Amino acid sequence: MKNVEFEKNNIRLLIRALKRELTDFEKQKQSAFIFSKIESLDVFLSSKRIAIYWSLPDEVQTHKFIEKWCFFKTIFLPVIEGSKLIFKQFDGVRSMQINKLFGILEPQGSVLENLNLIDFIVVPGVAFDDLGNRLGRGKGYYDRVLKQMNNSCKVGVGFNIQKVEKIPVDEYDIPMDMIIWGQ
Repeated sequence: MKNVEFEKNNIRLLIRALKRELTDFEKQKQSAFIFSKIESLDVFLSSKRIAIYWSLPDEVQTHKFIEKWCFFKTIFLPVIEGSKLIFKQFDGVRSMQINKLFGILEPQGSVLENLNLIDFIVVPGVAFDDLGNRLGRGKGYYDRVLKQMNNSCKVGVGFNIQKVEKIPVDEYDIPMDMIIWGQ
């Protein structure tokens, strides 16, 4: 188990260094490519309830996508509450507030109690492999909620530099149904 954590931390350090070299233009370009792919998926088009994250500067950028699709689908964004990740309905950028602990914008809408109602979830990660394995930031927030989303299509998104040959996994890690990479 210690070896798996050691390998995961090494990958996190490597990807963090590679991300620092990505320009804002490159992040925007790859993000636009990723979301154009998502918008062409039948499973996305038929989905009514979407879970997605409000991106941080080093992540695949989601803001434009969320603002575009919130008029056509019900969007839920994650909020960290203690040791849990919950999802709240996105009611527009103006209704979001900064979480004082993490300094990130969070929705203030109603809490989604039944995660099985999510049809499609876009999942961030530090790195992914071709087998659908995902490496997160290390707290396990997403893995704990993903195992409750039995009916959801789980889509990992990453910049092309976030693709690694093999993610070390343990019994808690939940694989993605598909990964979409930037180009």
